Parts: sequence; structure tokens; C-alpha cells
Amino acid sequence: MVDSDRGDFERAEGLLKESLALIRAAGTDRDVGVVLNALAMLALSRGDHGRAAALQEESLSLARQAGDARSVAIYTHNLGWAAMAGEYGRAEAFAQGAEELLREVGDREVGGLNTALLGFLALSQRNFERAEWLCAAAMRGLREFARRWTSFIPWTSWGAPPPRKGRSPGPRGFGARRRGLAKTPVLPGHRRSAC
Repeated sequence: MVDSDRGDFERAEGLLKESLALIRAAGTDRDVGVVLNALAMLALSRGDHGRAAALQEESLSLARQAGDARSVAIYTHNLGWAAMAGEYGRAEAFAQGAEELLREVGDREVGGLNTALLGFLALSQRNFERAEWLCAAAMRGLREFARRWTSFIPWTSWGAPPPRKGRSPGPRGFGARRRGLAKTPVLPGHRRSAC
């Protein structure tokens, strides 16, 4: 990580802590949970899984108190990522719980990310067949989300050219259909997505 990145993290953390103090004094439980979640994700991006988990636990508790079902689902999912630092059983439990919650609130975008988390968990446990199915399902689920955000994606950082207007590279790059690579496996009991 370069110094400017570290500075951005430190600045972001400082601003979030300042926001947290103000919101604790004047905001709602839901508002406090949102800022704690942002601090947790910042800690996770810095590799501090323990701090991320503690902040997410508090966020989750506040979301439950506020009756905010969508935030409960998202924070449960985020706890799965925080537990990925070797606590695979715990991470799996959070991801499985989040899957049902996300389905209930209809959040397909975070649902796709949660499916990817389950895929990474399967991969970390060397269950390659399940990992492939889950990651392919996540790609299908996130394809529509990615299409809406193509103008914001830093394609050059992935080593890929930016897509032409109205096009998305799909899960295996441009020309995947032409090369016969676009088909992905479907988990037993799941339907192939319309994407």
C-alpha cells in the first residue's frame, strides 16, 4: 500500500469517528449502525478482522433494535467476510444466515455478493466443485448490477479495456459467447438466471 492510500484510510477513519460522535448524540440507532458498518468495512479493508467483527456485531445489534431488516441482512453478510480470517465455520454460519435474510428483503445485489462469499468459503475448504458453482452463480446474479455500473468501474485497473457503450464483458471477458465460454454450471435445485 502506498502512503497516499494509508493517508486516505486515516482520513476516512478520522471523518467516520467524528461522524460517529455526532450521530451518537443526535441520530437514531439505525444511523449509528450505518457509521459503525462503514468503520467496520474500513477495518476489514485494512486487514483488521477482529475490529471489523466487533464493529459489525454492534451494527447488527443496533439494526435489530431499530427493526431494520435490510441492514440486519447486510451486516450479517459483512460479519461473514470479517470471519474469513480463519474462522470458516463462523463465516459459513453468517453467510448462510444472510442468504435467507437477503432473500426475504429482496436484496439481489448483496445476495450476489453473499453467494460469492459462500463460493470463497467453499474454495478455502478445497471444495472446488461447490466453489465453481457458487462463484458462477454469483457472477450471473451480479451481471445486471455490473451493467448498471459499467461507467464507474475502473476497467484499466483490471487490465481490461473499457467496454463499448452498452456492453459488459461478462464473467469470462469479451467474446466469451463466441468462444463457447459463457455457459456456467447451475447449482442443483437452482434455476439458470435470465442474464
